[in-house]
Formats: sequence, C-alpha cells, structure tokens
Amino acid sequence: MAKKSALLSVTAIILLYSSVPAYAQSVTNVYDGAGRLIKQTIPNKNLIFLYTYDRNGNLIARKADVSSPTAPGNLSLSFLRENAATVTWTPSTDDRGIEKYEFSLASPNSVKSGTLDKSSSTLPFSELQASTTYTFSIKAVDVAGRLSTSSTLTFRTKDITIPTRPTLQSLDSDGPVVTLRWQASTDPEGIKEYVVYLNGVEKGRTSSTTYTISNLPYRQSLSFAVRAIDNYGYVSDASNGSINLIPKDQIDFAGSYRAGIGTR
Repeated sequence: MAKKSALLSVTAIILLYSSVPAYAQSVTNVYDGAGRLIKQTIPNKNLIFLYTYDRNGNLIARKADVSSPTAPGNLSLSFLRENAATVTWTPSTDDRGIEKYEFSLASPNSVKSGTLDKSSSTLPFSELQASTTYTFSIKAVDVAGRLSTSSTLTFRTKDITIPTRPTLQSLDSDGPVVTLRWQASTDPEGIKEYVVYLNGVEKGRTSSTTYTISNLPYRQSLSFAVRAIDNYGYVSDASNGSINLIPKDQIDFAGSYRAGIGTR
C-alpha cells in the first residue's frame, strides 16, 4: 500500500503541474530589498501587476497595468547653433505614472542614447557637428515598464560658412531713382535674403538680385552696399558701389543715365 500511495502522490504532482496554464509558467516577479513582491509580469497575457505596501509591510493594493504611456508630444528646438541644440517636448502621461524616458540622437556618423528623469521635458546637446542632420527619438517608460511609441524630430545644425559676397553689376539711374543689380551669393544652406544699404543705413531687404531706391538727392555722392544672409542668419561681407546723380536736364542723350560703379 505504501508504494501505491507514493505513486498516487507523484501522479498528483504531475497532474497539478500540467494543469498550470502556460502563461503562469513564464511569470516574472520583481522583489524589493525586503523581499516583498512589487511587480509581476505575465507576458503571454500582456498583464503587469503592481503591488504596494504600507509602512508595516502589509499589502494594501494589487493593481493591473494594462495600458502604455502616451508618447512625448510637440517635439521642437528651443536652441540651434552649428555645434549645439536643445530639444523640448510635452511630457507623457500614464495612469500609473511615468518612470523615465529613453532617448537617442543619431547622425550619419554617430549615435548617442540614454535615459532621463521622469520630470524631464528638455534636453540640451553639445559638441555636435556643423551642417549635419540629426534625428532625435524619445519614448516614455511607465512604472510597470511599458513603453510608449517613439516620437522623433529631425533637424540640421547650422553651418559655419558665411555666404559669398554679392558683387554689384550695375547702378542704373533714372532721375532720382536708382536700381541696383548684383550677382547672387552662394551658401551651402541657401540664401534667405539680401540687405541693401544707402550711406550705411539699411534701406530694405529682398530675396531677388535687384532693388530700386527712389527719391534720391542730386549731385551727391551716394554709397550703396549689399549683404547676403543665409537661412541660418549668417551675414556676408558687403559689396559696395557709389554713384553721383546728375539731373536729367544735364544729360546729353535720351533715356536713363547709366552710372559707372566704384566697388571694393
């Protein structure tokens, strides 16, 4: 009889183990320093349980975490230079709370990654390469370990090359009106606009390579200058020209007076 009882007991154990659901066999438990269960993950059921205790170590809550945090939102740049940038975002939310953020910054030549405190909503970067495209990616991690979807922002650092100096090609005068024409500047990041100066004072801005100034005084030496500005705000050296306007009734041929240009 003793042998029969032992056999039954073994059978019972085998049946008991085989009756445990497959998901229960892959449960992952996390304990605190006092040996108390604080987190239980059941991957096959996509369930995470969080346990909390009072100051005496008594279990007071067992709550399921079934949702992921929201993704960080509204990624933007609050600062951008040739070798530095600062990224900002709207914090994620979660029904159980955010634990941390995970981020990466990738360029064609390098990848930086790390974690941030849950209270973070801005991240500065330094020692970046000029005129380089970077992709910033960030996602939130809640207290149960669930991840949000990633939010990304692609930006390009500023260049350190100023535009080439525009070259004045002509100063055409028709009475008190002068039209300036110049050769376009070049820049790796593109030209945003040109600034036109008269006697050192800004007269206007244009994206074209011509500009007309009216109501100019006669018989005065007028000095003109043009500077180019690229798409990152870098300003070129100035191209200068000068003209001495002559009244129309003193011009001995028909049409407009084409002035000579003095440049430097």
